[in-house]
This record gives sequence, C-alpha cells and structure tokens, in this order.
Amino acid sequence: MSQPFAITLISSLDPILRDIAVGCLLADQPNVVVVRHELNPGRPDEFRRLVLDRDGVLDDSWCHEWGCPTCNTKDDAITTLQRLIAAGNHGAAAIVLPLSQEPAPVARALMHAVDSNTLPGGFLASAATVLDLPAFADDLLGDSLLADSNRHISEADRRSVGEALAPQVAYADFVLTSTKSDATGGTLLDHIRGRGSHRIDQFTSQDLSRLFHHLHHFPLASSRVDPRLAAANGAPAEAGVWTLELTSPAGVHPDRLLDRIQQLGAKGVRGRGCFWTPHDPDLACVWDGAGGQVSIGICGDWTDTTPSTRLVFTGIGEKDHRISEAFADILLTPEESGQDWTEVPNALAAWLS
Repeated sequence: MSQPFAITLISSLDPILRDIAVGCLLADQPNVVVVRHELNPGRPDEFRRLVLDRDGVLDDSWCHEWGCPTCNTKDDAITTLQRLIAAGNHGAAAIVLPLSQEPAPVARALMHAVDSNTLPGGFLASAATVLDLPAFADDLLGDSLLADSNRHISEADRRSVGEALAPQVAYADFVLTSTKSDATGGTLLDHIRGRGSHRIDQFTSQDLSRLFHHLHHFPLASSRVDPRLAAANGAPAEAGVWTLELTSPAGVHPDRLLDRIQQLGAKGVRGRGCFWTPHDPDLACVWDGAGGQVSIGICGDWTDTTPSTRLVFTGIGEKDHRISEAFADILLTPEESGQDWTEVPNALAAWLS
C-alpha cells in the first residue's frame, strides 16, 4: 500500500516571504514538490504553472483556460497533483496560490478531490499563510488597493489589501510570520486569525514539517470565514488592539444602513459579520470591510443558524464610539419588523442582486 500523500495549501500577499517559505520547505523536506501558480491580471485566461523540488524546476509553463482565475488555478492544481501522485517520486506537495487569492475555494476543491478519490492516497494536511508582521497593521487596516502593488488577480479586482489579507489569515491553520518583535502587529494578528489556528513566528528558524503532519478540518476552517459565524476569538485587548462584537436578533433598515455606512466602514477598522433585511429575512447578508472599503452581498440562507445581525470590528487605539451608535441606529424597531415591506423599495437591491 502506498504512503499517504500530504498536501499543504499556501497563500500570501508577500512574494518574497512566500518564496522564502517555499525554500524552507524544500530545504527541510527532501520528498516535497511545490506547485506554484501565478496570474496575469491583464489576461484572466492566462496563468503560469511552476513545479519544482529541491533538485530544480520540473515544469514551467504558461497555460490558457477560459474559466475564472480561481477556477483555472484550482483545476490545474488538481490535475498536476494527479500526475505527481501517479509518478510516485514525491511524498508531499505544497500548492502555492497566486498572490491575494483566497484559500477557501481551493481547499474545498482539494477536499472534494480527496473524498472522490481523484487524488488517490492524497489528503489535505493544512492551509498556511505567510505574512510580514511589521507590515500587518498597515496592510490590514490601510487603504491601499491590491492593484497599487500589482497584487490583484484581474483588472476588475478593486479589493483593498486588507480585504484580501483578512480571509487568508482567518482561514489558515498556520500563520507564518517573519518576526515576533512587533507587539501591535502580533496582537492584531491574534485578534484576526481563526480559532484553533497556530502562529509560527520567525518561520525561517522553525521546523515547518508540521504543516504536513497536520490534518485540515474543512468545516472548522470554513467556519472561521463564514460571516454568519463571525465572533470575537477571545484574544486579549493588549498593545492598543481591541475587538468589538455587536449582536442583535433584529434585522437592519436598508436606508439607515446606507446612511451609517461611513461610520461602520471607517478607515483603520476591520469589520466582518452578517445581517438580514425585512425585504427577504431568509437570506443571510454579508458585511466585509477593511481599509475603508465595504463589501455587502448575500452568503446564502441561514441554514441551521438563527437569523441575526452580528458585526465584529477590530482596530487599534481608542474605540470609535460612533460604531456602536451607528449599529444601534441601523437596527429595525419592533414596529418596523412587524410592518409589510412588500411595496417598500429596497435601498440595498443593487448590492444584494
């Protein structure tokens, strides 16, 4: 019987630290192969596949597909892994995502491939992200766009750096940092990373084999990025870092939400969570904000979760009292909850379509 083939998924916004982490894995683990994908933002149908092990480059190809960038890279990762497993020359693989790509969809595809035996003997060991700790606060809470530093995945990608960084950190089983000397950045990281995750500081001097000796728990990791389950993770309020969790069973008034969006989506604050509106209370709406930008959309229904409005904010310095005031103002009153909203125009229709 063949040995299990461990797969770790690596995301990052920092190409230098990402490549250093890959180098550490190759140096420490003689049987590891790395599959790295890069995107061309100007050509969404084009991506580069780089396959290498400690002996050198095994494949360096530019590929052309017609799917979305995420679909292209996750599908190619699976077919490349199939070839590598069948060849039998390696015992583990690191799948390195394009800069700023979210790991959850790729992890889902890998788990499906494992469960369906598309990757015989393979298992997803972990999801890891690599970041520069001294730059973490500015990256998460600042207003720079990915496109400003050519880290966007397509020409239509207008996300802030924080919008891309937050889900990478929240989903990860392991967060690899460049140093442990930044108290504010480290505390902020502890407030943002997911429950049950592990932080590996100064990763260049650590044994990274643990990334392959882990077992990725997809439901747990998915819950870390599910806006319906957003919650403070219990990290202590230290070094000026705070997290504010605001909850209510009431829905939100669409007009007042738009009126208060600047207070709730203020610069220098990371916000995440869910809400419902009286126009369609069965739909769970998502709130995701970083760097002064806010995304509002639909993340599905409430499934086994009771409809509620739950917003979690994290920042540095004095808490902004306007956030709590704005939250209280957007909630539906009992009278508003009981009225007929059928003929009332939905001010969030364009956001939720």
